[in-house]
Amino acid sequence: MALPFDLSGPESPFVNYRKSKWVFVGLIFILSVALTSQGQTAEPIDWKQDIASAIEQANASSKDLLVLFTGRGWCGPCDALEANVLSEDRFCTAVCEHFIMVELNFPADESERSPQEMAELKKQLARYEVSLFPTIILMEATGRPYASISKYASSTGPEPLVASIQIARNAKRIRDEHFTLASTSNGLNRVMQLHRGLEAIAPHLRKADEHSVDPLLKWYRPEIDEVLPFDSHLLNDIKAIYQQRIQAEVSAKKRSEVEAKLHEFEAHRDYGGAVSFLDAYLTTADDDEHRFQIELSRIAFLERDKQFERALTQSRALLESGSLDPTYQERLRDREVYNLFSLGRIDEALAHYDSRIVEAGEDLRKQHRLLGQKAQHAYSRLEPELSIPIWETYRNTIGRKSDDWFDATVLLARLYQKDQQHRQAIALFEEVITAHNDVWILIDLIHSHQALGNSDQAKQLYVRIQAEQTRLVASSRASDRDEAKAIEVRLREVSFNKD
Repeated sequence: MALPFDLSGPESPFVNYRKSKWVFVGLIFILSVALTSQGQTAEPIDWKQDIASAIEQANASSKDLLVLFTGRGWCGPCDALEANVLSEDRFCTAVCEHFIMVELNFPADESERSPQEMAELKKQLARYEVSLFPTIILMEATGRPYASISKYASSTGPEPLVASIQIARNAKRIRDEHFTLASTSNGLNRVMQLHRGLEAIAPHLRKADEHSVDPLLKWYRPEIDEVLPFDSHLLNDIKAIYQQRIQAEVSAKKRSEVEAKLHEFEAHRDYGGAVSFLDAYLTTADDDEHRFQIELSRIAFLERDKQFERALTQSRALLESGSLDPTYQERLRDREVYNLFSLGRIDEALAHYDSRIVEAGEDLRKQHRLLGQKAQHAYSRLEPELSIPIWETYRNTIGRKSDDWFDATVLLARLYQKDQQHRQAIALFEEVITAHNDVWILIDLIHSHQALGNSDQAKQLYVRIQAEQTRLVASSRASDRDEAKAIEVRLREVSFNKD
C-alpha cells in the first residue's frame, strides 16, 4: 500500500531530473474523444526515414524539410498528433507541397531497430537538440533549421499547426531577403541586414536550457560573429541581445555540468562529497535563480547524508532570506518539518504542522495536503496509539470522495492492527472492501479475524483469495501471473489449518 504523500525520505536533489527514457510534451488534446479525425482522411504522407537522402531530395527539388521527431505507439501526444492533425487531408494539402517530409520514429524498445538505425536516430536527436516528443523541425535544404515547434492544439484539427508552419515559412522568407541584401552590402548596412534576418527567425528557435544549446547560436554563429565585433554605438542594444543569449547558453551549460556531477555523486551514494562540491560551487555562483536551486539541492544532499541539523538551518536561512514564491515557501517549510522529525524533535514538528494547518484557513486543498503529510510522518515515526488520532482526523477531514480516502482508511486500519484493536481494523477493512474488492485487503482481514479467533470468517476469506489467485494464474497477462506469485508469498503468513 503506497502512502498518499512521499515524505518518508529526503527530497530529490535534482531540479530537472528526468526519470523517463524519452520525454514528451503534453499536447492540448481531448483524451475522452477517440483519436480519430473529424474530417476526411488523406492519403498517407510520404514520410522519408533517412534524413541524409531527404536533404539530397530537398536540394534537387528546391524544397525545405519538415522533420518530425516522434514515438509512435508509446507517446500519447505523438499518436494524437498523427490521428487529429497529420492524417487530415487539410494538413497535407497546405503543407506537403512545400517540404520533403521526414519522420524520425523512436521506438519504446530499441531492440525493434538495428544498432545502426538507433545510432543514427540518436545522432539526429542530439544534433537538433530535441528533448520533447513530438517535435517538428523546419529546416532549409542544407539541414540548417529555422523553426522548432513542439506544442500543438491537436484537438482543434490541423489548422493551428498549419498556421504555425506558415508563420515560420514567412519568417524564413524575411530572413532570406535580409541575408540577400547583406550579401551585396558592406559595413554597418551589412551588419544591420544580418541582424534583421536573424531577428525574423529568432522567435521560432528556442533559447538554451540546461539540456540543450541555443539553436540560433549553434546554426547562425557566422552571422552573429559579424554583428558582435562591429564597432558602432548604434549597435549596442542589438549586440546586447546576442550577448545575453551567449551568456544564457554558458549558464545553461554550467547548470548541466553541475547536474551531471550531482548524478555522479548520487550514483556512488557519496552524499558528503556532493555537499562539499556544492559548498565550493556556491562561492562562485552569481545567478540568483541558479544559486537558489543549488541551495535546494544542497539541502537535499544534506538530508541524504543525515546532516539534519545543518539541513534544518539551511532551510530556515532560505525562508528568512527574502520574498519567495509561495510554492518555494511551502517546499522549504516541508523540508524544515522533515528535518525536525529526523532530529527527533517530534513535538516541535507536530506543532509546526498544526500551525500551518490553521494558517491554511479555508484553503481545503492545502489543509488536506498538510494533514496528509502530518499523518504520513506519524505513521512512520510515532507509536500506533499516538498516530491513530492523527490518521482519524485526516481521514474524516478528506471524506470518502477524496482520491486519498482509500489509502487513508487502509493505513488507519493497519495502525489499529498494530495496536491490537482488531475489531476497529475489521470495520475499516470491510468498509474498504465494499468500495473496492482488493485481495490484499482480504489478507489483512484474515490476520485480524485470526487474532480474534474468528477462524470460520478467516477461512471464508481464504477461499475468496484462492479463487482470485486461480484467475490470475490462468491470465494471459504476465502482470497478473506475477501478482498471483506475490499473493502466494503473502499467504504463507497465514498459519491456520487450511483443510
